[in-house]
Amino acid sequence: MLALKELRQHVRGDLHIGEPLADHTVARRGGPADVLVIPERKDDFCRSILYFQKSDQPFRVVGTGSRLNDGGAGFRGAVILSHRALQGVSVTAGRVIAGAGTLLSDLPLDIALPEASTERHAEGSVGGALSMRCCSFCSELYGQVEWLELFRNGEARRVKPDGFGEGEVILSVAFRLGRKL
Repeated sequence: MLALKELRQHVRGDLHIGEPLADHTVARRGGPADVLVIPERKDDFCRSILYFQKSDQPFRVVGTGSRLNDGGAGFRGAVILSHRALQGVSVTAGRVIAGAGTLLSDLPLDIALPEASTERHAEGSVGGALSMRCCSFCSELYGQVEWLELFRNGEARRVKPDGFGEGEVILSVAFRLGRKL
């Protein structure tokens, strides 16, 4: 059994037991998670991942849940929501830096995203789109990436887009400005 008291001591944010994911996702879908963690800040998010990795417990990271489809069965293990801890956008030195939990609709238009595609994915998160690359829009968005900040081996690391592997967790991303898709 998970030592949730220990998790509460190290991670600021909300912690729920048996909570329906539908109450926390934009698509209003998803059955109960054994444990639902909504970390307050990036360091809390990273500590929650580390906690579940070290305790060898199954966990899943979910952004906004716009493409979540568990058929109402929920998730055996923990779900860590990134939307609160990993949101925000800044524009500096020819790039847009966005947290993985940021809504795609909150990205500035300067990164030349096709308008129709943005509408279709408006409720999705940056991290979800880049992790899944489920369609041409997501693949084209990935083509705008200058670097990704990943949580890898217990720490945050910046990598080039070709350094991102399946199953890795994106913390933030830098998009190049001014390049048309």
